[in-house]
Amino acid sequence: MGVKQFLAMLIPLAIVGGYWWFKVGRSGGTEGYMRSKLGLQDGEQISAMWTCYADLNASLARQLGLALVGLQVRGINLMLALTSASRLTIGDNTKSNAPIAFQRGEVVVSEDAKSGEHGTLAGPRGLEPTVVMLLTPAEGDPLRLEIARSGFEAVAAWSRGA
Repeated sequence: MGVKQFLAMLIPLAIVGGYWWFKVGRSGGTEGYMRSKLGLQDGEQISAMWTCYADLNASLARQLGLALVGLQVRGINLMLALTSASRLTIGDNTKSNAPIAFQRGEVVVSEDAKSGEHGTLAGPRGLEPTVVMLLTPAEGDPLRLEIARSGFEAVAAWSRGA
């Protein structure tokens, strides 16, 4: 094997490794990454987690315009987790926005009649139909999240204290 072939194999591996270290490794590996994205406290563990999207409630004109070029309104990709400290945390997967956390009683969970943009999302039993969930905090504006039905049911049960 020549030097050029060796470098051709080594450079892509170095790029992937560098990207992983920059995004995950420098934060303390996967555990540190999840801790920073979800704002977990010392000793707090994730008991259940779902991927969801911020529901943007785009206008019909915008949706049609995007559909003409083969695109759709996706929303911001989020992680939503219930923790061992009985908290609900929401972390942003795409940007470096600070996580949002709620204690039980600080937020009201309800289902919006509006259907989501995705139709299905991954849940613990595979692809599941989605629900648009409204998280209405005691102070501030409600959050609209499109999440797998099992995630909505778990968060609604958590908010009721079940």
